[in-house]
Amino acid sequence: MHSDALADIGYQPIVDLFSGRVPAHEVSLGWGSLPPAAPGVDPDALRALRLLDLAAGLPTPLHLPLHAGALLRDAGLPDLLAQRCAETRRAPDTVTIQLAERDCMVDVVSLRRRCAALRRHGFAIGIDEVGAYHGSLSVLASIHPQVIKLHRTVVSAVGEYPEATALVEAVVLFARKLGATLMAAGVDSAATVSTLRSLGVGYGQGAFFGEPDSAWSDVVSVPPLLAQDQPLKAADEEEPGEAQTLRELLRRAMVAPADSSGDEIRDLFGMDEDLLTVILIDEAGKVAGVIPRGTFMLAASGPFGHALHARRGVLQHAVRPKLMGPDTPVSDAIRMVTSRSRSRVYDDIVVADRTGRCVGIVRVADLLTAVQRNQVDVAISLDPLTELPSGKVVEDNVRRRVREPGGAAISWIEVDRQAVLEADGFLAGNALVVESAAVLRRVASYIGGSWLGHFGSGAFVLLTDRMAAERAIRSLLESRPEDRYGRPVDLTIGTLDCPPTAGADAAGLSERLAELMRHAHALGGTAWVAATHGEPGVRVQYASRPVLSASSDFSQA
Repeated sequence: MHSDALADIGYQPIVDLFSGRVPAHEVSLGWGSLPPAAPGVDPDALRALRLLDLAAGLPTPLHLPLHAGALLRDAGLPDLLAQRCAETRRAPDTVTIQLAERDCMVDVVSLRRRCAALRRHGFAIGIDEVGAYHGSLSVLASIHPQVIKLHRTVVSAVGEYPEATALVEAVVLFARKLGATLMAAGVDSAATVSTLRSLGVGYGQGAFFGEPDSAWSDVVSVPPLLAQDQPLKAADEEEPGEAQTLRELLRRAMVAPADSSGDEIRDLFGMDEDLLTVILIDEAGKVAGVIPRGTFMLAASGPFGHALHARRGVLQHAVRPKLMGPDTPVSDAIRMVTSRSRSRVYDDIVVADRTGRCVGIVRVADLLTAVQRNQVDVAISLDPLTELPSGKVVEDNVRRRVREPGGAAISWIEVDRQAVLEADGFLAGNALVVESAAVLRRVASYIGGSWLGHFGSGAFVLLTDRMAAERAIRSLLESRPEDRYGRPVDLTIGTLDCPPTAGADAAGLSERLAELMRHAHALGGTAWVAATHGEPGVRVQYASRPVLSASSDFSQA
């Protein structure tokens, strides 16, 4: 948690419901933060511009609420917003303009033009409060937002009323068809998080994660991921060579009843000098808490420690661990460990089944050793020209990412190396590949949670969160690699959106990506097409040359 923001702006975290990461924040103004508007100045536009000023130091992308009427009243507002972004050093492609659904039905044709102007600057469009009013889905289809947010009244009724659940399921399918990211507002309980996960909603905000605050968040706590929260994998989906999991690093846990006394726990630590953690188990056999050796022994050996703690229940010294499943990838466990406070970085990881019963512990030292071995394996497979992962490592990472609870986006990126080879020779071609790798590295470092690999020659793969894919590719298109004469080279890009319910296999993904690349190559020049796994059709996101003809499978973004 950070507290360097101004007090008159509120940051509400937008949370990945599966991992707890905070990929963006919604911003809002506090009372009295907006100066009186001058005559002729739209107060809604002034509010949006003021929010951009106050959020200048926010390191994550932001969602900016804007009344649709402000766009309709002022044709120059998209230019003003872009100018303010430039003044505050914020890239427009890190801003999602958030419009309320009920305000979008006044003049859909004009609003669509304004949204197109915003997109030309790089802004994303989001539609808020979906499902709360008698709005038409045709409005969403016309505006084609990148983000759709369910209204809190719909979210609060999910799981309790079948009609609300059916509505969310319908919007999930609708969002996938549009290629939009679906979010939920008003998430107020762990049960709601679990229900939304099972329905395929990947992101949310609400009181459960925190109300708008003057401080912004890196990560928040989410409930443990249970089997019913995500689609079950078929038995034949598991293949050798998958990423290493905690199951392979398990050690036997030292357990004790939750009502154990201080003397009993002290005896356990005394019998084994290497014992770092005692797991307290309740009457139902579930994890009630964890006693770390360091904090307990310090309290017990301090002044009057024996008198205070020897015969008393030890539960008062317990900390509540974040439980992890035995099939959690080592990489996810590392992220969890590094997000803990410094005093707890080296605490054992408690591994539990889906009912909350402890199945063992994993030592952080074992975890680091596993990571080091994996890094050695990756180093062996690095491409000698670009020093990027290649070969089977690419395949393994693609397979792992698409099976993560939140899904993933796969972008196949080809640089027109052949034209440079024919004009200037193989040395110039190699230099272009190296330059392209450098550009892609910068894009990947800017997009959190991304992974970059090299197929060979001028072909690369970029793995991102689904929400971040468009931002990543548009950033790449704005900073294309250049040949030795300083001329931008053509890129051919195919992006495949893989929802958490896709259940994709490596062969199917490869074939679908190859199909996308055929469509992109057919467009000529620099072209970017996209599709959603399991759904027909290809969306033309960008084409440097006019699209002279298109089948019904194509739709110009």
